[in-house]
Amino acid sequence: MADYKIIVDSSSDIPKTLAQKVDAEVADLVINIGERVYRDRKDLTSAELFDNVRKNGILPLTSPLNVIDLKELFLGLLENNAKVYFVTLSKELSPLYEKALFAREQIPQKDRIIILDSGQISSGIALLVLGLKVDLEKRLSEEEILSNFQKHVERVHMSFVIDTLDYLNNGGRCSGLTFFIGSKLRLHPIVQVDEGHMAVRKLITKKNIDKAIDVMVDNFKYHLDNGNIDLAYPILIPVSNCPAGLKKMLHRMTELVGEKILFPVETSAVVSAHCGPNAIGLSYMLRQKAE
Repeated sequence: MADYKIIVDSSSDIPKTLAQKVDAEVADLVINIGERVYRDRKDLTSAELFDNVRKNGILPLTSPLNVIDLKELFLGLLENNAKVYFVTLSKELSPLYEKALFAREQIPQKDRIIILDSGQISSGIALLVLGLKVDLEKRLSEEEILSNFQKHVERVHMSFVIDTLDYLNNGGRCSGLTFFIGSKLRLHPIVQVDEGHMAVRKLITKKNIDKAIDVMVDNFKYHLDNGNIDLAYPILIPVSNCPAGLKKMLHRMTELVGEKILFPVETSAVVSAHCGPNAIGLSYMLRQKAE
């Protein structure tokens, strides 16, 4: 029997090369387009999602796994693992965390199941999983592992630039006023995950997202110049159908840190269902929580 197994949900956007090192089980979330139901990654990629929207004009909605599915997932993994660690997307953004807690309570071996709220989405989750893996390999005590995880949650920086607010608005992640102003003035919002919530931090008034990418990279450079980037972690760049933005992001980031620790990754369909096409993110670990 193995000592442990890490589970993440499919919104975590971990690059394949890093996912192999973590050896995590991925729980695929659910995407609803009209009356059709898809499992993220298995039934639908982000490219297929956008193609479906273009053809049918129906914007997607997302759902967590149900309690029955989660219970089966936990029981199956407990057969060959002494402990199971499930890192979920932010409980402020999805009921998945609460459903996982409820499923755990129905299992006799519940003390062997640890449910962790990432307070993040997309590659912000991936960074936390990498940190968790390191601590588990060090065979730290349970108390140290949980304490370190919470400290890492506070240090993760995850932001996206969004080209269209339609998808965020459809999923209830955007206020009516922000949607109205952003759509009318063709603004590009920079969305940051902060204390589990997604918040529009800045609205960029340009025809394309280049200026917004510059703002994101300049913010990274500020932390880098002040010695506040933990370069022991990779820098992750989740990309949602945004080749031009990725080219610009890689060019600027390579000038700052080289290319070895930069990892672009295609966003899962469930993340793309909220950020829409032509969106790109930047995720990194700070040494200390930004004030």
